[in-house]
Amino acid sequence: MLLNWAVVVISKQAAASDATKSSRPSAATTPDSSRRPQWTEICTTASIRIASLLEQLRLERDADNFPVIILQPASVAGLVLLDSLHDGADVRDAFVKTCDTIHLASRRFRVGKGILLILKQVADQKAVVLPPECDPVFAQLDKDVELQRHLDYLLERWDTLDLEEEG
Repeated sequence: MLLNWAVVVISKQAAASDATKSSRPSAATTPDSSRRPQWTEICTTASIRIASLLEQLRLERDADNFPVIILQPASVAGLVLLDSLHDGADVRDAFVKTCDTIHLASRRFRVGKGILLILKQVADQKAVVLPPECDPVFAQLDKDVELQRHLDYLLERWDTLDLEEEG
């Protein structure tokens, strides 16, 4: 799973580097698929593999036995798959599996709820229609005001790269 995560991260970085020709490219500004289809395909394929491995883990273990390290590749795969939901049933199924696993892991690790909230917010911002199978996963997120405040705080700190308390 971590190998596929590394493939996604390196591919996004390479795509950003190709697009900007900068010595300090940002993976956050990966060009859209029409400009760099080979990187998008590599990222999507690796993310589908991550989803398959997450599903295998979910079926073999209960949430109390999930290692927290799975949330890093799960979050990256979720974002990649979200951007490619229109690419077919395999991507859609992989996205649903990823969300189900993150949801199950969130019972043990609160950060999982934050990841799901980010996926939901990105989908809303991009006007992406989520698969109906994901409705139960995302239903409670809008009601969790404390989680939203915490996420807003972390994102604000992340924007300024200042994760220390003020004052």
